[in-house]
Amino acid sequence: MKWLGAAVADGTATMPAHPSRIALFDAVRADRTGPAAIRLLRLARSGEPFVRRGAMDLLCSLACEQPWPEAVDAAPTRLDDPDEEVRRRAAYLVGHRGEPGLVLAALGELTDPVVRTVLARALGPAVARLRTDRLAAVRFLAHLETLRAAPPVRWPALDRALLTDAREAALHLADVGPLWGRVLYGLGRERHCAALVARLLGDPATRDIGAGLAREACHNCGRPRSHCCRCSSGATAGKRPRGSRTPSERP
Repeated sequence: MKWLGAAVADGTATMPAHPSRIALFDAVRADRTGPAAIRLLRLARSGEPFVRRGAMDLLCSLACEQPWPEAVDAAPTRLDDPDEEVRRRAAYLVGHRGEPGLVLAALGELTDPVVRTVLARALGPAVARLRTDRLAAVRFLAHLETLRAAPPVRWPALDRALLTDAREAALHLADVGPLWGRVLYGLGRERHCAALVARLLGDPATRDIGAGLAREACHNCGRPRSHCCRCSSGATAGKRPRGSRTPSERP
């Protein structure tokens, strides 16, 4: 199995359609307890970070195809890996393929915000119970999940909680705005969306979140931006129409 180690080390095993990747996937698919599978699991413990990254990436891909308990069992040992990308991949594998109880236990024990955010995101509806978590990104996900099924009478309080955590949550959630926009659109809250966008755009620290929220809501409604919901007016606030001039620029 020297070829497998070399393919992971030089990156060819993670290149789509590369012969070494095809050979690896064929071997593991044929026998998930065979030599290729065992070798790949061992590479996830390599002393070289780039090898661990490649091995974890491959384990995630193969485990997503069909259940692979051995891969999931190997992932928790990498949740405290010195390399952030290894930790991220391990958290994804634990979160999306592990049992919810395992994910919640890891969330209770770990402190790394990157790992905890990935795990929380993988919980789905179960993340709603973490509204008082110490990490803003986890609280944001929990409030957002709660909002999905909440009656209208609870919307204002949840909106305030989301606004409070949005800025800090964005440190570990790159798509805070789009996530929020999808939920608001699903609830038919176009008018509320406009008010939230205006507030977010008014603060330079949350402007990107507001723009992402507006883009997602407009994208989901399927209408041109210029004819979209009131979010579009907030997202383009302050932009001058092409060819327009301020009074001082006019002849």
